[in-house]
Amino acid sequence: MIKHGSANITAIAKKLDIHHQNAKEHLEVLEKYGIVKKKRYGKALVYEVNYGNPFTLAIKRFLEELGEI
Repeated sequence: MIKHGSANITAIAKKLDIHHQNAKEHLEVLEKYGIVKKKRYGKALVYEVNYGNPFTLAIKRFLEELGEI
């Protein structure tokens, strides 16, 4: 999501080639720790990276150093 921006659970599951339920469970954990946040747009539920979290920023810097983003 750092690389591709916000997305719904279906798009994330498809991109990662995992089941919808697995993606949902992982996103719930990431949300619990403040790494991602969810927003509702009508019926659509979209997840995005929470750049207000210092840990998220550390992950972003690490990925940048690896050349992944």
